[in-house]
Amino acid sequence: MSETQPTYSELKTEIIAHRLDLKEIEAREHEKARRPWRIYDSTLLTDPEIGERKDFSFQACFASLLPKEVDGRPIENIRQYIEETLSSRNGQALGIEFGGPARQLFDGFTQGFFQKTEGVVLKDIKPRSDYEPNGGRQHKILEGDFFDIKIQREIGKWFDGEQVDLIFEKMEGGLDYLPYDFRLTMHQFSRMYAMLREGGLMFVQLPPPHHRVAGEYLGDIINDWVEGIHANYPDVLELVVHQNLLRLNKLPGAPDVLPKINLPRMQDTK
Repeated sequence: MSETQPTYSELKTEIIAHRLDLKEIEAREHEKARRPWRIYDSTLLTDPEIGERKDFSFQACFASLLPKEVDGRPIENIRQYIEETLSSRNGQALGIEFGGPARQLFDGFTQGFFQKTEGVVLKDIKPRSDYEPNGGRQHKILEGDFFDIKIQREIGKWFDGEQVDLIFEKMEGGLDYLPYDFRLTMHQFSRMYAMLREGGLMFVQLPPPHHRVAGEYLGDIINDWVEGIHANYPDVLELVVHQNLLRLNKLPGAPDVLPKINLPRMQDTK
């Protein structure tokens, strides 16, 4: 007998049930010696004082997705790649991180490159009242659940209804506190894609590829989807996947709606 798949409404309820008390989460992270603050408010590039061994930077996480060169120029790090790709938006760029406060992330870019930035977290567990963004950049930390329509509206208000140029989602240990149903991930990913401006970049961390969806390995499902994107949208969607990491460049002419992945049909879409 095939396993009964939960409805989308049931999955949303499961997410709420999996949210542990934040103090308990903090205690667990300390017990595992996972240095939660560097993961929680990660830097863009590797901190020389920390070194690569305990590096939780965005550079360390997404380095495997970067091209070795662009137009004959070698790419040295993630900052260079992003700023060169979004060069036409220099001084006007909008960026957002899901799953972190994004203070150190956007402080790592060239001063003045971003005009407005935002970090979306369930709870800012280490607030900094003295924080001042670099280069006069406007920054906001929004506390709440991205699946909540009210939070999605607040995101839109901060950016004055404009689509953004850069999206990061690096959950790291936070993935442990959410159900491993990939349909939820794709639902969230589709909403992020809709927020992305044409020409924009998205870096996303997915659940591990060894997890199963209706008996199939997630990695196999993702690989089939990537092959379909490459075949049907070769000139308008640049998509690179390595293990559970994904980079997407939404090129001119890209579809407004993210092409769907072949997943088990949901019983209800409320």
